Amino acid sequence: MNENIIFFFSGTGNSFDITLRISKQIGNTDIFNIASDKILPSLDKYKRIGLIFPVYGFTMPNIVSKFISNIPNNNSYYFCIVTLGAFALGAMYRTFEAFGKIGIKLNYITNIYMPENYILFSKVPSDKIIKAHLKNSINRIKEISTDIISNNEKITQKNIFYIMGKHFASSESKKWALISSNFIINNDCIKCKTCIKTCPVENIKPVNENIVFGQNCECCLACIHVCPKQAINYGSKTIGKKRYINPNINIADMKTY
Repeated sequence: MNENIIFFFSGTGNSFDITLRISKQIGNTDIFNIASDKILPSLDKYKRIGLIFPVYGFTMPNIVSKFISNIPNNNSYYFCIVTLGAFALGAMYRTFEAFGKIGIKLNYITNIYMPENYILFSKVPSDKIIKAHLKNSINRIKEISTDIISNNEKITQKNIFYIMGKHFASSESKKWALISSNFIINNDCIKCKTCIKTCPVENIKPVNENIVFGQNCECCLACIHVCPKQAINYGSKTIGKKRYINPNINIADMKTY
């Protein structure tokens, strides 16, 4: 029986990559995709409970926020790792607050910088920078895993960055379900349905041989990045921009957990 469990949410694979490598380092770990429709396991048997996810809009994805609000408190060691490509602006403290609101002491929270993928307002870095981020994550994972195995405490404090990002985090988090109306599919689409298979929240459906986006978008942008023909774009913001899928993982494997 495993004594650890890690819950994860991932779009283009960065958080999934971290989850797999952390679980290997600490050993005896079950892995659960919180976007899965599988029945949530009982947490009573686990000594350590972890959550790994990306920062979206200076806060946690909506699906992660909802998940945290339903986590039972069983006096385990709770740890959290957030992945980000740029600025967090208080995202870690917002996560710390979310646990506190339901009476759970989050024992450990930290972040790992991974290659940027939010190409609505940014761009995927060069291959050289991608390799550097992935290489640097190796040492970070070793450090974090050692802390987790030792049940070390590491919390975060409210600071000026939290205040700077508070307005954007609260307003942006309400827009994810509406953003899908701006996705467009051009004539390069070959109807391979890779986007449908990849979407972690099953927000994309085939309707009369067309690809249709629903209103449950988490804005992970996996559909844009995974399309083999770059046929999916967000208005004109992503046209011609480099795409990114974490090279360490098979993105299809995420749905098996």
